[in-house]
Amino acid sequence: MTSIFLSCYNLPVIKQVAQVLGLIMNLLYKFFDMFGIQNIGLCILIFTILIKMILLPMTIKQQRFTKLSSLMNPEIQAIQKKYQNKKDQDSMMKMNQEMQAIYEKYGTSPTGGCMSLLIQMPILLALYGVISQIPTFIPEVGSYFENSSAYVAESAEYMYDLDILDEIKYKFDNDNEKEDSKIDEIIDAYYVKKDDGSADKDKTADKIEEAFKAIAASPDSIYSNIFEAYKETDSIIDTFSAMSDEDWTKLLEANEESDTNRKLIEKYKEADWTTIKSSLKEDKTNTENIKSDVDNAYDFLTINLSKSPSAAGGVIAIIVPLLAAASQLLSVKISNKFNASQQTNTAENPMGSSMKMMTYTMPVMSAIFCYTLPSGLGVYWIMSALVQCVQTVIIGKYFVNIDVDDIIKSNIEKQNKKREKKGLPPKKITTAATTNVKNIKTENIANNNSKSNNVNSDNVSAVTSNTDSSKKGIAAKANLVNKYNDKK
Repeated sequence: MTSIFLSCYNLPVIKQVAQVLGLIMNLLYKFFDMFGIQNIGLCILIFTILIKMILLPMTIKQQRFTKLSSLMNPEIQAIQKKYQNKKDQDSMMKMNQEMQAIYEKYGTSPTGGCMSLLIQMPILLALYGVISQIPTFIPEVGSYFENSSAYVAESAEYMYDLDILDEIKYKFDNDNEKEDSKIDEIIDAYYVKKDDGSADKDKTADKIEEAFKAIAASPDSIYSNIFEAYKETDSIIDTFSAMSDEDWTKLLEANEESDTNRKLIEKYKEADWTTIKSSLKEDKTNTENIKSDVDNAYDFLTINLSKSPSAAGGVIAIIVPLLAAASQLLSVKISNKFNASQQTNTAENPMGSSMKMMTYTMPVMSAIFCYTLPSGLGVYWIMSALVQCVQTVIIGKYFVNIDVDDIIKSNIEKQNKKREKKGLPPKKITTAATTNVKNIKTENIANNNSKSNNVNSDNVSAVTSNTDSSKKGIAAKANLVNKYNDKK
């Protein structure tokens, strides 16, 4: 699931966006490195703030549409109720025309709210790709794994030979096959041989490096397997270095029929085990030193950002998914508070019922994803939700003091500018306003006992909203639009 979820960043457009975002992340890392700070967690925090600021215009546009929706929804629901039992094509066309008239009256469109979300989607997917592949987008971090891979590749040939040799001896001593070990896992996953049977160190190093940089890979887990392989190899060396010439001769005689086994035994019968052990120890030490640098880069408040909480275990690891769920819930609650004006009877508004369910579903999903994905993604998720909370409060308070009529006027002006560029005349909104909804029974849908006005069937049927004292009736809005068009 993790790989499928994050591999979306390889898709066209998303991949290009990821490269741009990766460049920003790399610049942040270099900036903090100038002050001797090499910490991916800090980069993710600042990176999240910057990205949320870049997306701010789309967030404002979404909030503007939400404010208009508080007025449009009652009218739209009235139309839907009017045609709820009419499924013929003519009725469907009339319903669509009447709903379109409402959107035109408010200077928006049915896609006004979702377009900004659609634009943000590739950015969000690209973000997950960048944060899950830090070594790819930050060359300095990537160099840690490149150097580690080179040292392990140097040791791989000894690991391979000695593991085969140990299997030969184990079968000779016990007359059965040896169980797989960590050496087998490392060899099977990364080891590449040349045509002559010797190790291809360059290709082996490349395969190990690719594993370190794979999507949602846990470097800590790969390092753990590598060090286990070193430990097992060291134990094998101790076994063979203690063998007498007689033991080697017996082992050789038992494998006379196998040319491959015989050559391998002869190769290591006269080997300088002290030199081999020293070489492997040096490679292991160098790899451990690099691992220490990697840990420092990925350490954030004692949490290893390269590991998923499910793999890390412990109380501290559980904090990430719990905070992710809590911050997501807080963000949704704050958003609902500022958008309360558009909440209507859920029995007549299926969307409201769905939103209520999503309020608690999204935090749970956040916790699940953050528990299985690398903690770096969890930190991004938490920070993103907190920044979203701050933006929602600031933007929400701003729109509380903005008259809806001003938003409508602004929308109409933007529409007419687009029409002007296409050589079209300005849209006469008065016509759209007066062709609103005919013969719709007005209902009392306001929460504070505001009264609906019954209008003749030849006129507009409108529903007033009591969400803010500054909001005017639909008739006032129609007059405003008339004055506006008269000025035109």
